[in-house]
Amino acid sequence: MLSGDHAATPVLLDLLCSSDHEVASFAAGRIVGGIRNGEELIEWYQIGGNAAQIPVDGKIYTVLVLRSEHYLDIGRNFQLLALLDADGNCLDKVFCSSRNRNDGLWTEGPVHGEQDGARFIIRDPAIANGYWSFDLDYGAESYWFCSYSSEKESVTLAELSTKGACRVAVCNGKFEILWPPLKDVKEVSP
Repeated sequence: MLSGDHAATPVLLDLLCSSDHEVASFAAGRIVGGIRNGEELIEWYQIGGNAAQIPVDGKIYTVLVLRSEHYLDIGRNFQLLALLDADGNCLDKVFCSSRNRNDGLWTEGPVHGEQDGARFIIRDPAIANGYWSFDLDYGAESYWFCSYSSEKESVTLAELSTKGACRVAVCNGKFEILWPPLKDVKEVSP
């Protein structure tokens, strides 16, 4: 019932707030499915997050923002944005992870009045320290950004400090990555 019934979506959203890690992971998994490279949400540790409803082009969407750490890779922080339609169907996902062991990723949003149209901004506090590494998964592609690459970077520290690690808009029932410029990325994670 909980994996296919649209009436179950409000129950699943409530279960995300459970203090039981397995219950919260199960609920998130039923709402958004797998996240990347076959990794299931059950592998996450201390799932938390929130949801926001936003109007776009005359429709109301729910954006679910999940945050966690991996239970085997302590210090690896995750942010998952899931776009849900009015029936609770997951339309699109953006996944970002950081290997920063001091501070975790966090998401601002929904924000209004951003010049580029961003509604959600994923930030990584480690960027300000000059040492950073994060993965971004969108669609079928995985991208890797880091400060210690031998390759010429497609983004600079100054840009990441002001713009954030990832800027996301909602258009035509999908997420749109406004930043970083994914078409120019030189390094793609394996």
